[in-house]
Amino acid sequence: TNEIITIDDEFNVKIFLDGKCLNNHNLIKKRILLADMVEREAKFEKNPERMLFEKLDFDKFITNSITMGELLIWDVNLNVIVKKICHSSNDITLFPCKNGFLVSKSNKDGEIKVWNAQNLSLKLSEEDLKRSRKRKN
Repeated sequence: TNEIITIDDEFNVKIFLDGKCLNNHNLIKKRILLADMVEREAKFEKNPERMLFEKLDFDKFITNSITMGELLIWDVNLNVIVKKICHSSNDITLFPCKNGFLVSKSNKDGEIKVWNAQNLSLKLSEEDLKRSRKRKN
């Protein structure tokens, strides 16, 4: 597989996998998001393995746990709304997509899953992707 990351002069970042854009976001917007979360960030310092991942809308955001390999959706009061374990391996990489999905990739076995970012329901698994490729061929 060929992974390409591009950054243009307006700080737009695009992540491509085999010629298809998996992710497109703006670095400045991410910094603004992090600035918005400064007050809440202090509570996350107690759990340094958790990192802020994506703001879903004005009242919810998502984090991933580096040590547990899980995704969590939080409300503004830092109550966990949804919790999902993505892969059997804790070592994962996550990519948010413009269409409201998250792509998770296990760095141990390369397994890929596509999740709905609003409720963390599984949209596609590696097996679904393989079946889809077979139908196209």
